[in-house]
Amino acid sequence: MATIIVGASLELWEAARIAGFYTPPDYAAEGFIHASTPRQLPAVAAKHYHGRSNLVLLYVDAAMVRAEIRYEGRAGGEQYPHIYGPLNVDAVIEAVEVTANADGSYTVPEAR
Repeated sequence: MATIIVGASLELWEAARIAGFYTPPDYAAEGFIHASTPRQLPAVAAKHYHGRSNLVLLYVDAAMVRAEIRYEGRAGGEQYPHIYGPLNVDAVIEAVEVTANADGSYTVPEAR
């Protein structure tokens, strides 16, 4: 099972659970949902979520995602998973709330 991780706010995750799918606010502008592999997550969390509260990490079974997943990035650079379409919530293995450390970094948990 390939796992990818999506960062979301607690409020957006709660709304997604009710709706049955997750689509972040930047989806309309960018056309995809940003995700990370487990190996990429610590650096991504430090760069994009530094010090943010109410952060939820959605651990996703990539095989269960109904939308297309493309691994994209700069030529010769690291490839990141992008989900082209709404993320169906039944693909989420686990949603883990994380809290920023005092220095704004995160201790990133592994999926249980």
